[in-house]
Amino acid sequence: MNEEMHAKYLFVYGSLMSAFNHEMHHLLKEKCVFISHAKVAGELFDLGDYPGAVISQTAQGFVKGELYQINDASIFTALDVYEGCSLQDPLPHEYIRIIASALIADGTSINAWVYHYNWQLDSGKTPLRDGDYLEYLNEL
Repeated sequence: MNEEMHAKYLFVYGSLMSAFNHEMHHLLKEKCVFISHAKVAGELFDLGDYPGAVISQTAQGFVKGELYQINDASIFTALDVYEGCSLQDPLPHEYIRIIASALIADGTSINAWVYHYNWQLDSGKTPLRDGDYLEYLNEL
């Protein structure tokens, strides 16, 4: 069984969210269905031009984003290239795709793929207090 069958959902927290209207979000809309706003245990950082989520079930905070049901697993070919973690990208990858527990508004927990920031965090990486990238950008 290939890995795309282990989780049928995708959690996004940055430029892939609908509010950014990024070209990759249009691909997401073609191959997935929006389920709900959601959150994943972890911490979100401003990496300069984009955010990075460090996912951890023991984190005190949450990363806020959107949950999608995957209708076509081929989307990972394009998303992994976009996130710099395809087989052709040099190691170590900046992001790795992992499965995490996403919580939706009604309290339901759903296993979902999420792109986890995989590089060392240095002092120049600002943690986002509320784990909400869109809110953070609106406050700038």
